[in-house]
Amino acid sequence: MSRTVKELAAAGLIALEIAEDGRRREARLTPAGLAFEAACAERMRSSLARAYRTGGVEAAAGARRIWSALAGGRGAHPRHRSPDL
Repeated sequence: MSRTVKELAAAGLIALEIAEDGRRREARLTPAGLAFEAACAERMRSSLARAYRTGGVEAAAGARRIWSALAGGRGAHPRHRSPDL
């Protein structure tokens, strides 16, 4: 098992369970892990919002096109797809 997974388990952020086949371990977030993930996600949303505001409308449109391409382009959710793709 990787050192990172062991550290997350030791910190109480994930719980490891042996899979039904007995060959794998499955990881799931603990309540503490869920809270940590939510705090990280909120901080990331705030940082991204600030960056988009700083970049302006044109930069935001370009960033959306890049994210859409990374997400699979035309297969991305229509709400998030740029009209010119």
